Amino acid sequence: MRKPSIISLLLFILMSTANVKAISDYDLAVEYTDGKTIYYNYTHEGEELEVTCLNDVAPFNEHAYEGNVVIPDEVKCNDKTLKVTSIGEFAFAGCSALSAVTIPNSVTEIGQMAFQSCKNLSSLNIPNRLASIGMLAFWECSSLTTVVIPGSVTSIGGGAFYDCSSLESVTIEYGVTCIEEDVFQGCKRLLSLTIPNSVTTIKQGAFCNCEALTSISISESVTIIDNHVFQGCSSLKSLIIPNSVTKIEAYAFNGCESITSITIPDKVTEICGYAFLDCRNLKFVKIGSSVKDISVCAFDGCPNISTIVSLIENPCFITESSSNNRTFDTNTFNNATLYVPVGSKDKYKSTIGWNDFVTIVEGDGSGSSGVEQEIEKPLQMEFHGNVLTAKGINNSEQIFVYSTNGMLVGKSTSENGVAKVNTHLEHGAVAIVKIRDKIVKMVVK
Repeated sequence: MRKPSIISLLLFILMSTANVKAISDYDLAVEYTDGKTIYYNYTHEGEELEVTCLNDVAPFNEHAYEGNVVIPDEVKCNDKTLKVTSIGEFAFAGCSALSAVTIPNSVTEIGQMAFQSCKNLSSLNIPNRLASIGMLAFWECSSLTTVVIPGSVTSIGGGAFYDCSSLESVTIEYGVTCIEEDVFQGCKRLLSLTIPNSVTTIKQGAFCNCEALTSISISESVTIIDNHVFQGCSSLKSLIIPNSVTKIEAYAFNGCESITSITIPDKVTEICGYAFLDCRNLKFVKIGSSVKDISVCAFDGCPNISTIVSLIENPCFITESSSNNRTFDTNTFNNATLYVPVGSKDKYKSTIGWNDFVTIVEGDGSGSSGVEQEIEKPLQMEFHGNVLTAKGINNSEQIFVYSTNGMLVGKSTSENGVAKVNTHLEHGAVAIVKIRDKIVKMVVK
């Protein structure tokens, strides 16, 4: 069970106080030719404008904005022309009849809870000069299906798309550096996601309970997979943990029931408690050579693990099979084959926890019938025009193609070991192809 996050606590506080009084009165109301009225506050000593809420009684006025609202980039007022540069806190909050909003390129900031509970908002453009998306900005926008977050946004605020239950497609462009906690939590229809290499931080619960998420390619710049990040992603099948990762925090992949194979990169030093708890279809685990701590219940509830390849030369102790907090499932201790580095079998047999494995074999498991053999089969990739054809891929695996500036230009899922990606890249361009933990540069022919 996940503990309440900072976002959850803030939600409680905000909802408890939202109806007490208005945050502030608006400074300016402008009625446009389409009959819509937009309310503004002056900012930057009266030189710029911020879209705000009606604030008759409270910031949640469902009739303040309705239908399709087009926000202008500037407003003429008292012989002055003022730029509209921000959308304020609660500006459209609770506007259940709002169906679409056009945000001008002049806007650089969207405040916290700006569109909270706009349940019929189905069309949204995020301008390419936007710098920040506030906490819970689009919380419970349950009709929103597609979001493109431009690279100008350096940080996506905590819970920004919390419980956007219809959200299926998210594009995060190169330039975004931080995905705050709970950003996409509860987006139950989100299918796949590519995180650009500009992202260095993904905070706890960011994709928690994204039940339809089948694949994710994580940025090569991320060093820590935080608490609960992918907890409850029960459809997640394809996962590449980048080589940059050094630590996997508690409950990171708890309940990811569809994952069958995990490779822990060599830079990882710590696998925290419950990290892969209840990954019930996990069959193959490869543990990198630098791991020095595997905490309680890290792989408990994974009864179908049949092969573990450990590259650790000097094993740390783990929690034994008889404990309620055992590191691996009892069935794993009894039935899985544990492969260990040549010359280290006696060390494992004398180390607490590892000595509970019934079958310990020296070697890398390459001759076994485990999952690794399927994963390591050779790839064949070539361009025909601007279409990349890849062969030798496992069924349902994804392949991603990027331009040299880090932009995703195409992706595909393999069928019968073959994937084709239409990249739209020009002849002679360099493509960066990523599949599993492999990255290959190719020239478009």
